[in-house]
Amino acid sequence: MSATPSTMLALGTRMPAFRLPDVNGAIVSSDACAGRPVLVAFICRHCPFVRHIRREFARFTSEFLARGLPTIAINSNDVEAFPEDGPEGMKQEAGEAGYTFPYLYD
Repeated sequence: MSATPSTMLALGTRMPAFRLPDVNGAIVSSDACAGRPVLVAFICRHCPFVRHIRREFARFTSEFLARGLPTIAINSNDVEAFPEDGPEGMKQEAGEAGYTFPYLYD
């Protein structure tokens, strides 16, 4: 499906440090997650696969947060190539999809 092979870090790998703004401009840091498992998803507004699963993904993340697994989503797209993936589009997407997790812009 992807032309680029996955370079996923092994499960259990310590999260690399980051400080990124969320859709409201607040800075979220990897320090907030230190010492506990976190699901990190790389998503964006224009991705057809994300658009297909977004409501179920929102439901899933809420269910698993209640079980102790928080989620952080990161959008690292180039906003010049994909303007809809900028912070305002991300904020709209989060509202439409019902995201309750931090949705961060890289």
